Amino acid sequence: MSLIISWFVVPASHFGPPTGSSILVYGLLAQDMFTAPTPNGAFWSIGVEAELYLLFPLLLFVWRRWGAAVLVVCVALPVIGRGLMAAGASPVEGANWLAPNLAPVFVAGMVGAGSSLRRTECGVCPGGGSLSWPLCRSWLSASSGGRSGR
Repeated sequence: MSLIISWFVVPASHFGPPTGSSILVYGLLAQDMFTAPTPNGAFWSIGVEAELYLLFPLLLFVWRRWGAAVLVVCVALPVIGRGLMAAGASPVEGANWLAPNLAPVFVAGMVGAGSSLRRTECGVCPGGGSLSWPLCRSWLSASSGGRSGR
C-alpha cells in the first residue's frame, strides 16, 4: 500500500519515488545495509529489527553462558569505541548500519525483561520451579481448580 501511495499520491522522501531497487531492498528487509528510495519513511526500522531478531539467539547464548553484564559490555563497547573513533567523535547520522548502534538498547530491553521475571522455588510447577512466578502462579491456580492456596 505504501508503495502505491508513494508512486501515485505523494512521494515518501526527498530521494525520489521508489524504484525497482526499492522493492528488492525493502522486500528483503535489507534497508539497513543498502540504500534505495523508500516507499515509507518509517520502514527504516523494519530492517534493523530483522537484524536484531536474527542476532537474538546469539545474544541469548552469551547471556546464559557468561551473564547479563558480559552481554551488555560485549554489545556496548564496540558501539562506544566506534563512536569515539569517528571523525570529531561524532558518528554520522542518517547513515545505514543502525543495528549495531541500536543493539545496546535491544540488549538493555532483554536484560530488563529478564530481571523482571522473578523465579520461584516452589518445586510444584513444571520445569522444577524454573518458570517465572506469574506463570507458575497461573499453573498452580489452573491445576487446583482456581484455588492456588496462596
